[in-house]
Amino acid sequence: MSEKTLQKSFVNYAEKAKIEKRVSPHVLRHNFATMAAINGMDVFSLMKMMGHADIATTRKYVQVSGEDLAEQHKRFSPLGKVLRRN
Repeated sequence: MSEKTLQKSFVNYAEKAKIEKRVSPHVLRHNFATMAAINGMDVFSLMKMMGHADIATTRKYVQVSGEDLAEQHKRFSPLGKVLRRN
């Protein structure tokens, strides 16, 4: 299967599913990396899984929103833990 054939398949399936955003293997790869990081996968495992030699490459794939960042802060902040005890 050629790259072009695979890309056309993604476009066709996206149309059938009424997905209006751009869909491609590359977009799915970005989404996987972001979701894995948000769900707690450590960055070094993610880097290895994605086949990156440099952590900077993995960093480009992970796009964390402000909401996700706030949630992570709330979950892991030492101050938050202290305040929840009281």
